[in-house]
Amino acid sequence: MPSRYGKWKAFGPLQGINLIISLIAPLVGVSIYFAVHGYGAEAFFKVWMTHSLEMFTAIEFTIIFCMLAGQGGMLLNMPLLLTQSISAGSVMTRDIMPGYYKFISYISPMYYSVQLDYNTLFGGGKSAEFVISLTLIAAAALVLNSIIHLVSSITSVR
Repeated sequence: MPSRYGKWKAFGPLQGINLIISLIAPLVGVSIYFAVHGYGAEAFFKVWMTHSLEMFTAIEFTIIFCMLAGQGGMLLNMPLLLTQSISAGSVMTRDIMPGYYKFISYISPMYYSVQLDYNTLFGGGKSAEFVISLTLIAAAALVLNSIIHLVSSITSVR
Protein backbone atom coordinates (compact mmCIF):
# COMPACT_ATOMS: atom_id res chain seq x y z
CA MET A 1 0.00 0.00 0.00
CA PRO A 2 1.52 3.36 -1.01
CA SER A 3 2.26 5.95 1.64
CA ARG A 4 -0.36 8.67 1.88
CA TYR A 5 2.29 11.40 1.86
CA GLY A 6 4.69 9.78 -0.62
CA LYS A 7 3.85 12.18 -3.42
CA TRP A 8 4.45 15.18 -1.14
CA LYS A 9 7.96 13.90 -0.43
CA ALA A 10 8.60 14.24 -4.16
CA PHE A 11 6.74 17.54 -4.63
CA GLY A 12 8.88 19.53 -2.17
CA PRO A 13 12.25 18.54 -3.69
CA LEU A 14 10.82 19.17 -7.17
CA GLN A 15 10.11 22.76 -6.15
CA GLY A 16 13.62 23.05 -4.69
CA ILE A 17 15.15 21.80 -7.93
CA ASN A 18 12.99 24.26 -9.88
CA LEU A 19 14.33 27.06 -7.69
CA ILE A 20 17.96 26.00 -8.14
CA ILE A 21 17.54 25.67 -11.92
CA SER A 22 15.85 29.08 -11.97
CA LEU A 23 18.89 30.65 -10.34
CA ILE A 24 21.62 28.86 -12.32
CA ALA A 25 20.26 28.66 -15.88
CA PRO A 26 19.68 32.41 -16.39
CA LEU A 27 23.14 33.12 -14.99
CA VAL A 28 24.72 31.45 -18.02
CA GLY A 29 22.72 33.36 -20.65
CA VAL A 30 22.86 36.68 -18.85
CA SER A 31 26.65 36.32 -18.38
CA ILE A 32 27.15 35.77 -22.11
CA TYR A 33 24.93 38.74 -22.97
CA PHE A 34 26.65 41.06 -20.53
CA ALA A 35 30.13 39.92 -21.61
CA VAL A 36 29.30 41.11 -25.12
CA HIS A 37 27.38 44.29 -24.29
CA GLY A 38 29.19 45.44 -21.15
CA TYR A 39 26.42 46.83 -18.94
CA GLY A 40 27.31 47.45 -15.29
CA ALA A 41 27.16 45.05 -12.36
CA GLU A 42 23.91 46.52 -11.03
CA ALA A 43 22.12 45.95 -14.35
CA PHE A 44 23.62 42.43 -14.53
CA PHE A 45 22.26 41.54 -11.09
CA LYS A 46 18.82 43.02 -11.84
CA VAL A 47 18.51 41.16 -15.14
CA TRP A 48 19.74 37.91 -13.57
CA MET A 49 17.22 38.14 -10.73
CA THR A 50 14.44 39.12 -13.14
CA HIS A 51 15.17 36.12 -15.33
CA SER A 52 15.44 33.84 -12.31
CA LEU A 53 12.00 34.94 -11.14
CA GLU A 54 10.66 34.66 -14.68
CA MET A 55 12.09 31.16 -15.13
CA PHE A 56 10.64 29.94 -11.82
CA THR A 57 7.29 31.44 -12.79
CA ALA A 58 7.45 29.90 -16.27
CA ILE A 59 8.30 26.47 -14.84
CA GLU A 60 5.40 26.65 -12.39
CA PHE A 61 3.08 27.95 -15.12
CA THR A 62 4.08 25.14 -17.50
CA ILE A 63 3.78 22.43 -14.86
CA ILE A 64 0.09 23.26 -14.38
CA PHE A 65 -0.79 21.72 -17.74
CA CYS A 66 1.56 18.77 -17.25
CA MET A 67 0.01 17.99 -13.87
CA LEU A 68 -3.48 18.21 -15.33
CA ALA A 69 -2.90 16.27 -18.55
CA GLY A 70 0.30 14.31 -17.90
CA GLN A 71 2.66 14.15 -20.85
CA GLY A 72 -0.14 15.44 -23.05
CA GLY A 73 0.18 18.71 -21.17
CA MET A 74 3.30 19.46 -23.21
CA LEU A 75 1.11 19.47 -26.32
CA LEU A 76 -1.00 22.16 -24.65
CA ASN A 77 2.12 24.11 -23.73
CA MET A 78 3.41 24.36 -27.31
CA PRO A 79 0.66 26.67 -28.65
CA LEU A 80 0.65 28.52 -25.32
CA LEU A 81 4.37 29.23 -25.71
CA LEU A 82 3.81 30.69 -29.17
CA THR A 83 0.93 32.77 -27.84
CA GLN A 84 3.08 34.05 -24.96
CA SER A 85 5.86 34.96 -27.40
CA ILE A 86 3.46 37.07 -29.44
CA SER A 87 1.89 38.67 -26.35
CA ALA A 88 5.24 39.35 -24.62
CA GLY A 89 5.18 42.99 -25.64
CA SER A 90 8.46 43.04 -27.53
CA VAL A 91 6.89 43.13 -31.00
CA MET A 92 3.82 45.24 -30.23
CA THR A 93 2.68 47.12 -27.17
CA ARG A 94 -0.23 45.87 -25.10
CA ASP A 95 -2.32 48.81 -26.33
CA ILE A 96 -2.37 47.57 -29.94
CA MET A 97 -2.60 43.82 -29.26
CA PRO A 98 -5.74 42.01 -30.37
CA GLY A 99 -8.00 41.05 -27.46
CA TYR A 100 -6.84 37.43 -27.11
CA TYR A 101 -3.15 38.38 -26.94
CA LYS A 102 -3.88 41.28 -24.61
CA PHE A 103 -5.65 38.86 -22.23
CA ILE A 104 -2.74 36.40 -22.36
CA SER A 105 -0.26 39.22 -21.67
CA TYR A 106 -1.88 39.77 -18.27
CA ILE A 107 -1.29 36.16 -17.16
CA SER A 108 1.89 35.47 -19.12
CA PRO A 109 5.21 35.46 -17.24
CA MET A 110 6.92 36.45 -20.49
CA TYR A 111 5.24 39.85 -20.74
CA TYR A 112 6.45 41.01 -17.35
CA SER A 113 9.96 39.67 -17.93
CA VAL A 114 10.30 41.51 -21.24
CA GLN A 115 9.04 44.75 -19.69
CA LEU A 116 11.46 44.42 -16.78
CA ASP A 117 14.36 43.84 -19.19
CA TYR A 118 13.42 46.97 -21.13
CA ASN A 119 13.20 48.98 -17.91
CA THR A 120 16.55 47.72 -16.63
CA LEU A 121 18.50 48.10 -19.86
CA PHE A 122 16.88 51.17 -21.41
CA GLY A 123 15.05 52.88 -18.54
CA GLY A 124 11.38 53.03 -17.80
CA GLY A 125 8.83 52.94 -15.04
CA LYS A 126 6.55 50.47 -13.30
CA SER A 127 9.36 48.00 -12.50
CA ALA A 128 7.97 47.33 -9.02
CA GLU A 129 4.52 46.71 -10.53
CA PHE A 130 5.98 44.23 -13.02
CA VAL A 131 7.94 42.40 -10.29
CA ILE A 132 4.82 42.18 -8.12
CA SER A 133 2.76 40.89 -11.04
CA LEU A 134 5.38 38.27 -11.89
CA THR A 135 5.58 37.21 -8.24
CA LEU A 136 1.78 36.93 -8.01
CA ILE A 137 1.67 34.75 -11.13
CA ALA A 138 4.38 32.51 -9.64
CA ALA A 139 2.54 32.27 -6.32
CA ALA A 140 -0.79 31.55 -8.01
CA ALA A 141 0.78 28.85 -10.19
CA LEU A 142 2.51 27.28 -7.17
CA VAL A 143 -0.75 27.26 -5.19
CA LEU A 144 -2.63 25.81 -8.17
CA ASN A 145 0.03 23.11 -8.61
CA SER A 146 -0.21 22.28 -4.91
CA ILE A 147 -4.00 21.97 -5.15
CA ILE A 148 -3.74 19.77 -8.26
CA HIS A 149 -1.14 17.65 -6.48
CA LEU A 150 -3.30 17.40 -3.35
CA VAL A 151 -6.36 16.35 -5.32
CA SER A 152 -4.38 13.77 -7.29
CA SER A 153 -2.86 12.44 -4.03
CA ILE A 154 -6.27 12.05 -2.44
CA THR A 155 -7.85 10.40 -5.49
CA SER A 156 -4.93 7.98 -5.95
CA VAL A 157 -5.20 6.78 -2.33
CA ARG A 158 -8.83 5.77 -2.77
